[in-house]
Amino acid sequence: MENFNAYSAESQMVFVNTEQGFGTAGGNQLDSFKVNFNTQPFESGDDSVLRLSVPQFNMVKNFYNVNKTNDAVRVFSKNIGDQGSYDRIVHLNHGDYVTHQSLANDLANHIKDALEVIFVETPSLSVTAPISYLPAQLGATGGIVPDEAGEKNTYLFQMKFTLPTKKFRGGSNMVFQCLQLTEQDDSRSSLYDSTLLFNRDETFNDSYNLLGGKRVETFQPNPTSGGAGTDLQSFVVTYSGGSGTDFSEMTLTGSYPMNVALNTCPYLYLRCDVADNQATKNLVDVEESHTHEAIHSTLLAKIPRVVGDNAIDVAYTLEGGLMDFHTQISTKFLNSLRFSVVDARGREIPQATESVQGQKSEGNLFLDMCLKIEKVKLPFSPNILQNTPAPPTVPAGYNPAFPLVGSNLNDPNNLF
Repeated sequence: MENFNAYSAESQMVFVNTEQGFGTAGGNQLDSFKVNFNTQPFESGDDSVLRLSVPQFNMVKNFYNVNKTNDAVRVFSKNIGDQGSYDRIVHLNHGDYVTHQSLANDLANHIKDALEVIFVETPSLSVTAPISYLPAQLGATGGIVPDEAGEKNTYLFQMKFTLPTKKFRGGSNMVFQCLQLTEQDDSRSSLYDSTLLFNRDETFNDSYNLLGGKRVETFQPNPTSGGAGTDLQSFVVTYSGGSGTDFSEMTLTGSYPMNVALNTCPYLYLRCDVADNQATKNLVDVEESHTHEAIHSTLLAKIPRVVGDNAIDVAYTLEGGLMDFHTQISTKFLNSLRFSVVDARGREIPQATESVQGQKSEGNLFLDMCLKIEKVKLPFSPNILQNTPAPPTVPAGYNPAFPLVGSNLNDPNNLF
């Protein structure tokens, strides 16, 4: 790592807490907040640049693991049931789920409610996901259940829906999708209810990651047309209890293991308006496609999720100088900085309650952090004519931290 300490003419620490008074400048405590240095601005000269780094950051996770960024599953059916057709987004209940079983049960109940609308008949439900072993589960002797018990986790949910009298007619015409559409399209509305427009959170959603489904990045108003139903299924759908195209049972199984962490936000990202870094496109904006190209980014720091010993105390914490997040500031005069905190898709962090607003302006979604602003001296590089003699050889045993201008880098006595 490049060492700038030798060139630091001066540096200052700036301690920031957004708990109060940060919602009066058009932003709030998290999405957009400004730090003013009007009374003590920073200035660099012609022989230096300003360097901004983040040695410490902390924010308690006072938002839910399951929220509007990862709660949506599209349920589509055509030419089955008494309704004939159905095209809706079902939403998981928001909150922190303790076990994978409880999350699978919640998804199953929402799908059951959708099937009841489609068939005007309440199906029976059994969730037979092989999720049985919990690391915190204690045996009779007080220890963790041994491997000999034969219990294991595959994290693949499985749920079976059985209709009492009616049939899943035309079975393959039911589609379940976890949408994450990268292109912006205002025409993404329900095929069977043109007044129902799926919103951006529903069509760019991380439910595939949370539930272990296939990510669907192409929107089709009718995903069953042209035999595309199987290709655009996020989960494995099978039918039993009948023959031909009439079946009484439908089983839904996860394509991949559910996310072990039961959340989809392992990191928070701190943005700063003057940051000059690079990032892959999908970290810059939710509208960007999933590509490996790196483009200019105002991301300044990446803050990991830290879980306490009791698994309840959860915070996004960066401290101890273990990671060096910094940027060089091109401007010579710095009197303010504007920051925002986003997730890995560039989305704002959702507050816990939708009915009661203000958690990010007058509630407990705020952060504290420490900034370090340094004036870094630029090394002086004089012009050297090509036909001038080489500079003297560096004495043996002298290993400078930075190469001397004009020296022979291949000199064995000059070990850089």
